[in-house]
Amino acid sequence: MKKALSLVVAIGLFLSITNVYAINNSITIPDKMEPNTIITFDEDLSIQVEDRQPIQLKVGIESNDPIELGIVLSDEEIAELEAKVKKIKEEAKDLPHYKVETVLPTPFPGMKVTYGSDGKISHILNPDGTEVRVPLKTHDYPGVGERAQIGTYEYDGDQKITITSGSVLGEGTFTVFRAGVGGSNDEGRGSSGKILEAGDVATKWEYDNPNHNTPIDARALDTNIFKVVYKNDIGTLPHAVLDIYFWGYNNQFFGYMYDDYLSFPGRYYYEY
Repeated sequence: MKKALSLVVAIGLFLSITNVYAINNSITIPDKMEPNTIITFDEDLSIQVEDRQPIQLKVGIESNDPIELGIVLSDEEIAELEAKVKKIKEEAKDLPHYKVETVLPTPFPGMKVTYGSDGKISHILNPDGTEVRVPLKTHDYPGVGERAQIGTYEYDGDQKITITSGSVLGEGTFTVFRAGVGGSNDEGRGSSGKILEAGDVATKWEYDNPNHNTPIDARALDTNIFKVVYKNDIGTLPHAVLDIYFWGYNNQFFGYMYDDYLSFPGRYYYEY
């Protein structure tokens, strides 16, 4: 009788644990929230939401700004850039096209998820502020000065990196980071060994790892501001094609004031 009772208790306990696991296992990270939202998963994996004020947008360049911000493109200059984009896309028509599945990590207590000004995920953070690695079903990472095999890589819905025999085109979202925030180390040192500064960027390691200090033509699509930036870091960038380093709180860059959770549509291009 005692053995039978023990067996019933054990089965009940197993089912209880299994049910709890199933409930927890069904909790997922929302792929979109209201712009500028921050969520944190508590001990019970319930979502705690923190709303933030809208990010201030400044379109244009102030002449007294100490940072070289870039160029507001004319219609002719936009047409010239669009011609380059058209050329690389024509070349890529006959190349492989990969749709890569992004698998979001399972939530855990203390996980923080930030959403950019477009409402999409910008960063997934551990309790200590470091970036949570987002696994991708893909290939080995290329070394410095290398890229993935030629072709177009599409991930996270609308992020796209096209690699041809002599050029790279990234289309999608630009995010931002600074020392100790957004996956960067506390010192703000990039993969190049350089202490990063305004104008430095991180590319997506899985597909695009150009040589350090490679100049990259970058354009914010909503403000039409063009800037030459420099690759001096790499990152996982699960929800972006380019990550732009901190440019100060009182300056504009690409027409924006800095905010840790800023994101905006952009496009970059370089030849190799």
